[in-house]
Formats: sequence, C-alpha cells, structure tokens
Amino acid sequence: MTAFIHRSTIVGRITGGIFALGLLAGCAAPMDDPTYPELRFNTQPPIRLNVAAINVTQSYISSVADPYVDQLFPQPPVKAALQWPADRLQAAGADGSLSYDVVNASVTDTKLPRSTGLSSLTTVDQTDRFDLTITVKVSAISGDSTHRGSAQVTVTRAQTINEKTTESERNTVWYNMTRDAMQELDTKLSAQISDNLAWFRQTTN
Repeated sequence: MTAFIHRSTIVGRITGGIFALGLLAGCAAPMDDPTYPELRFNTQPPIRLNVAAINVTQSYISSVADPYVDQLFPQPPVKAALQWPADRLQAAGADGSLSYDVVNASVTDTKLPRSTGLSSLTTVDQTDRFDLTITVKVSAISGDSTHRGSAQVTVTRAQTINEKTTESERNTVWYNMTRDAMQELDTKLSAQISDNLAWFRQTTN
C-alpha cells in the first residue's frame, strides 16, 4: 500500500525542526574564556641562603586609577613577583636575614591615535599600548652584621593591541606579558644573587 503524507504535514515537520534547531543554538552556552595557570617558579631547585629568615614586602601599591591596568590582569604582575621568593629562595642558615621587596609591578595603558577620514575604513588601528615594569630589590645582612649584599632587577615589556582584539585575546596578551617578564626576572635575579650576595649563597646542603 502506498503511503501518502500531506504537504502541510511535511512543511510543518521541517518548520518545527528548524525552530527546534534555533532554540538549541540560542540556548548554547557561550565559549568559556581561557584559563591561565598560576605562574610558579619551582621547576628549579631553590636558592639556599645562609640566613635564618626571609622577609618579603611590597612597596608597590597597585592603583585603580587611569592609566594603570595591572590590577585587571589575569595574573597581576605583583602577585607573580611575590610568588618568586616563595618558590626560589630558601633560608638555610642559623642567623642573618634577607629582605625581598617588590618596588614596582605596574602596567599602564596608553591610548593610541586612531585613523580618521576615509583611511579609517580600511585601516585596522592599534588602539592601546601596555607598558609593564617589574622591579624587585633584595638585600641581606649576616647575624653579626659583618657581611652585607644587595641586588636589584628591573624588567619591562611593551605590547600593543588593535581594534579587533577581543577581551579574551587581550587577557592572553596580558598573561603572556607577565609570564615573559617574570621569566627574565628569574634569570637575572638568580644571577645577581650569585654575584652580589655570594657570601650568603649556600652551594652544599
């Protein structure tokens, strides 16, 4: 027996299917922003120091006023700078102390000039330049005050974004700026501690 399906039934099924797909698309969850791992510096052995205490301080106070944006970073530079001594420095002496201070961990946002006139229709402008600066200072003194040493490192990064950069892409730029700056700081500060605080450096357990 031949089966007959009325045209209006077919149209109704197709329309209903399209409507259902539209509902599913409308209910689909938006793409999640990328997650950023915490910046750590414990892949290398800690720097053992002939001091009994390590004092970590933060002279730099982040500002929420323009043009500062470091407090908006997925991994703020000041947080990464404060994590460094926890991962890389180890007190291994009977007396004496070392001080580690985050002097600066700022990022400023400079608004860049935009194209005008007809050129603005075909030009993708760079809209913002971010300038990051991290400065840390280390000083040590022996228990009897006969030995002293200090080191200071500053690292910088600069990066621009354009008018088509999404918020997610901007956050990735910010994260990478902090990561790359701290990798450089790790290398430079480790070397300066070895050179300028050689008396405090323990090379054996």
